[in-house]
Amino acid sequence: MDTQISKKWKVVIAVVVAILAFPLWALSNSGLKFFEDKCWANSTDDKTPANLLKIAQTYHWTYRSGEAERIWRLWLLHYGGDESDKTPDKIYISWQEMNGTGMRKWDDGNPRPEQKGADWCKDPHPLTPRVLLNIALLLELNRHYPEAKHIVDILQAENNNLKVDIDIKTECEAFQIRNKTRSF
Repeated sequence: MDTQISKKWKVVIAVVVAILAFPLWALSNSGLKFFEDKCWANSTDDKTPANLLKIAQTYHWTYRSGEAERIWRLWLLHYGGDESDKTPDKIYISWQEMNGTGMRKWDDGNPRPEQKGADWCKDPHPLTPRVLLNIALLLELNRHYPEAKHIVDILQAENNNLKVDIDIKTECEAFQIRNKTRSF
């Protein structure tokens, strides 16, 4: 039995294989890293903060929370607003100095970069509360309760300069209830 596949069917098979293989590659470490690098290369674009948040969420949902936390921390540095003049109790992540980001603390010898588009804004991006809540929930999951409470307290403060929506307020209230019922 001699079977010959026509050129048309070879193309159809190649397209089907490519369509089926793309999601596997896109969710792999190399695929997500490709999309992340593409976002950081275009960090001044208005869509970049939301796209980076989606990439970090994908890492988190696929049980790679370490990568998600790294992106969330870099996200806060770039889009979370200027924290250089804040007191330690108002700084988002005050217990580790830019841990894992490769960045040093802003000072006279290391000034904060100037704003370029959406990148390095003085005011927090509207998605900053979502990123902070994600970090707090990850810290709670990893049993770092004081650090998680610190972030939730910032989100619940009245004068935090953040636009906190009702969903985030509800999550913060649920965290506070869980925090009160914890026994050690």
